[in-house]
Amino acid sequence: MAFDASLAVLMAAKYCKQYPLFRWREEVLPEIGRREEKLCCRVDLTNLLQDQGQEMLMTLFPAQLSFVDFQKENTLYKLKALMVTMKHPYILPVVDIYYSKGKKGVLVVQPFIATGSLKDRINRSDPSRPYKEKYRLYHASPLEFHEVARFGRQILEALNALRSKGVVCDHLSTGNIVIDQGNARIADIYIPLLAIDRHKDSRELTVSLEARVDVDVLLFGRVLYEMATGMELTTPIPADDVLELLPPEIADVLDLIFYQSKPATDDREAILSIDDESASIISDGSGSSNGDKSIVDTLLECALFTGATDVPPIKTLFSGFRFDSGMKSTIRHSMRINASRNHAYVVQYKEKEALIRARQRAERRVHDEREKNEKRAQQVAVARVQSSTQNKAPSSRRKTYRANSFRSPLDRQPSAASA
Repeated sequence: MAFDASLAVLMAAKYCKQYPLFRWREEVLPEIGRREEKLCCRVDLTNLLQDQGQEMLMTLFPAQLSFVDFQKENTLYKLKALMVTMKHPYILPVVDIYYSKGKKGVLVVQPFIATGSLKDRINRSDPSRPYKEKYRLYHASPLEFHEVARFGRQILEALNALRSKGVVCDHLSTGNIVIDQGNARIADIYIPLLAIDRHKDSRELTVSLEARVDVDVLLFGRVLYEMATGMELTTPIPADDVLELLPPEIADVLDLIFYQSKPATDDREAILSIDDESASIISDGSGSSNGDKSIVDTLLECALFTGATDVPPIKTLFSGFRFDSGMKSTIRHSMRINASRNHAYVVQYKEKEALIRARQRAERRVHDEREKNEKRAQQVAVARVQSSTQNKAPSSRRKTYRANSFRSPLDRQPSAASA
C-alpha cells in the first residue's frame, strides 16, 4: 500500500489521539515544501489541562525516502533520543519522531514558526501558501546588509556545531532555514540524520564542485547568494559580473567559497576510518581532526560576519552537544550512508564528464578528418584543372598541323603578287 495524502492525514490524526498533548486541528498545509511526497499538518501543543500552547508542525513522508532501517530494533528509540537532545540556539528542535509500521510512514514534530522561512522573507510571501505559487519573484528582493551578516553568522555557527559532531548538513537551503524572533535557525535537521537524499535540483548544481568544496559550505554559499541578490543561484558558481555588483564583504565570502576553497576532505573516507569506540566523531569545537582550521572557521573570520556585532558570542549561548555512545553511533551510521551516496554521485558525474569529453574528442577527430579530406579533394580538383589546361595547347597545335598537311602544294606556295 503506497503512502499518500489520505494515509498521512489518518496517521497524523491517530498520532494526536495516541498522544493527547497534541490536539488535532484538521488543518493540512499541502505543498508548502519542495518535496511532493511530504505532507504537513498544523496542530496545537497543549498542557495537562488541555490549554492551548504553542503551535506545532507535523511533517509526514513515506519511510522509503530514508535509508535508515526502521524495522530494526531500537532504531526509532535511538533516533528520537538523538534528535530531542540536539539543542542549539540556531537549530530548530525536533519535538518528536514517530514511525507507523502499518502505514510505512514517518512523522516528525517541530515548532511551527509563523514568520516562515528565510526564503519566505526574501520573497515576502505567505508561509502557508503552496511552494509553486509563493516563490515567483514578483516581490523578491535582497535582504539588508546587516540581515545578511546576522543570518549568515548564525547559520555558520549552527554548521560549526553540527560539524563538531560529524553531522554534515547536506540539505541546507533558504527553504529550510526559519526566521524565529529575528534569528536564523536551521530546520529539518532530521533529513541528514535519517539519510534522506537531497533534492535532485540542488544536487545537480553542486556535484561538479563537491570534489573540491564541502557540500555544506557550497550550500551555505548558495544561501548567502540568495540573501544578497534576492534570486536563486541557478548555476554551479556565481558570475563575475554579479559579484562585482555586490558589497565587497559579501563578494569576498562568495569568492572564498566558490573560487578559492582548498580541496574538500573526503567525507566518506574520513567517516569510515573512525573507530566505533572513539569518544566523538570529530573533536568538539574543531573543524578537523588534525587541528587545522576548517573552512567554516575561516568564513567566520571574514569581515562580513565579524561585523555582525548584534550576534552574541556563541560560547555565551551554547556549551556543546552532549551525546552518548549510542547517539554517536547513530550519527556515524547516517553520515556513512550520506557520504557514500554523495561519493557515488561525484563518481557518476566524473564518468559522465569523461564520456562527454571522449565524445567531443572523437567528434573533433572526425571533423578534422573531414576537413582534411575536403582540402585533399579540392587540391586534386585544382590539379586536374591545371593538367587539363596544359593538355589543351598541344592538341590545338596538332590539329593545325594536320589541317596544313591536307592542303595542296599550290595552296602552300606564296602567290606571285605577294612575292
